[in-house]
Amino acid sequence: LVRKNALYYDVMCFEWRWTVDKVELANQVGADVVETVKSKIKCLSVNIQNILAVMAYIPCSVDVSVLKELLLTDDALNENEIAFLLKEASEEGMLMFLAESGHYVLAHDRIREASRGYLGEKEDHDQLLLHMADVLQRLGKGSKMEWCLYTAADLLNSLPSDKVMNVTDLIKLNLRVSKIAKIRGSPGKENALLRECLERLQPFKWKDYHLSLEVYNAVIVSEYTLGNQDRATIAIEEVLDNAKCLRDKVSAFLHQVKSLCETKDYAMAAHEGVKILNMFSYNIPLKPTKLDLVREKMKLRLAFKGRSYASLTNLPVVDDPLTELFSEVGRDCLFSGQPRLVVVIAWTAVRRAIEKGIDRCFPLCLVMLGTLLGKKGNVRA
Repeated sequence: LVRKNALYYDVMCFEWRWTVDKVELANQVGADVVETVKSKIKCLSVNIQNILAVMAYIPCSVDVSVLKELLLTDDALNENEIAFLLKEASEEGMLMFLAESGHYVLAHDRIREASRGYLGEKEDHDQLLLHMADVLQRLGKGSKMEWCLYTAADLLNSLPSDKVMNVTDLIKLNLRVSKIAKIRGSPGKENALLRECLERLQPFKWKDYHLSLEVYNAVIVSEYTLGNQDRATIAIEEVLDNAKCLRDKVSAFLHQVKSLCETKDYAMAAHEGVKILNMFSYNIPLKPTKLDLVREKMKLRLAFKGRSYASLTNLPVVDDPLTELFSEVGRDCLFSGQPRLVVVIAWTAVRRAIEKGIDRCFPLCLVMLGTLLGKKGNVRA
């Protein structure tokens, strides 16, 4: 510390004094600790070094059988030999035994950092990470082993594309893990994985059409949800420019309308939304008259074929992305004070539901329709 000018002896006060603040001191001391631990690791046996290297990339404790598969050694070690090495590493202060689980874990984060740093200096660093990722993907079955897929994705993402055997498989793995992260309530992790997908996809984007479309649509939803409007807009434009059919553009259209709502210009959002819906051959009038309402009501009666609204409960449940666009545009019309347009959009959504089935967003269309038709002095049923 004296050589680094972090500490000096004040001869006037007869005491040692710091020349750096606490944060700087922590960084300097921390770096010294890591280098010290790294030096100690170099003095341990090769097998213990390999065990520490593997455990440095595992976020949780694992049993000996899993550790045996993850190790990449010239001589295959049996479980008893690995258990003995774990005990030896514990005696050296590298590992800590957890009595409740019967597993060993790294004794400190600095040991994890030092183990990773030491592995990074070795020639077989990339080979070990690829081996671990392959094993973890095989083990990642069931909700209790989802951490294997998370870790496999992180290991492969840390490698450059030329080191990864199949970039397409890596993108699919990231997509799979991002969906798990979304279900588990981790939007930040989901977004990080999707950005990784996007980066890996760039050299050959849209050459694999379906994979590109899936990645960009997922990115649109994730970036919009997190409030990253600029990134969402870039992805939206990418899909609108390259998607082959209108159905493939529905998510981009939906979030394009949603983005307009961020400015509170609901009238503009409603106008653009109706124009988009009309691309799907619905011919919704932008400013419906009473005669338009009569016509739309007649179309609805023909679609019902004498049945009541109660018959909608017998319709199959389907995944119909366009229904969410109907509900979003209807909401914008409602907020911009266009009740007639709301009714026409809702009736059109009902006709679509009768034809295609009920999507999860369909009830919102019914709620808006019921609210307006139930008001006195407004549109009558």
